[in-house]
Amino acid sequence: MILQNIVKKILGTPFLRVSGNFEKDINTVAVASGSCSEIIPIAFEKGADVIITGDMKYHN
Repeated sequence: MILQNIVKKILGTPFLRVSGNFEKDINTVAVASGSCSEIIPIAFEKGADVIITGDMKYHN
């Protein structure tokens, strides 16, 4: 199952905004609340393949 479909089902929402490499295998998922702009580089540095957040800033 595609990750975005799993997230939509769990959250009960018909819409998500997604970006990135959709061909990449996902092994590690980071979850953060808020805009998390300061956390994004750290999460990827620690090995996250995906970040799930509720509120991204426009330029992130």
